[in-house]
Amino acid sequence: ILSGILEKLDLRIVVAEQGLKWIPEFRQAMLELSNTDPLPYFKKFFWFTTEPEESDFLSLAQELGFDRLLFATDWPHGNSDIGGSNQFHDTDLLKEMVANGSISLVDYDLITHKNYLELKNRV
Repeated sequence: ILSGILEKLDLRIVVAEQGLKWIPEFRQAMLELSNTDPLPYFKKFFWFTTEPEESDFLSLAQELGFDRLLFATDWPHGNSDIGGSNQFHDTDLLKEMVANGSISLVDYDLITHKNYLELKNRV
C-alpha cells in the first residue's frame, strides 16, 4: 500500500479465510502509523472472502462495498465455528437480507457469483 506497487502492477489480491472483522483495527493502525488510509486501496485492489454470519458483516460490507466481497462457506469444517455450524444454510442468510431489505439483489448477486466472474475474466 505504501510502496505504490499496487498501482504500478494493477494487482488483484484476494484475502481468503480472514473475513472482514480485522479491517477496522488494521485501518486505524495504518492511519496512526503512516497517516495513510488503506480503505481506498482495499476498494480498488483487494477482494475478501467472507461469511454473512460474521459479526458486523453488514456494516463492514457496506463500508467496503459489496463489489469487494467473495462468498465463502466453511463447508466441510463442521461445527468447529459459526460458519461451519451454518454450512448448509449459508446463502439463506443472504436471501433473508434481501427479503428484509438489508441488502439489494445487486449486492446479493455480487457476493454470490458476479465478483468471482469479474476476477476470473479480469474485468
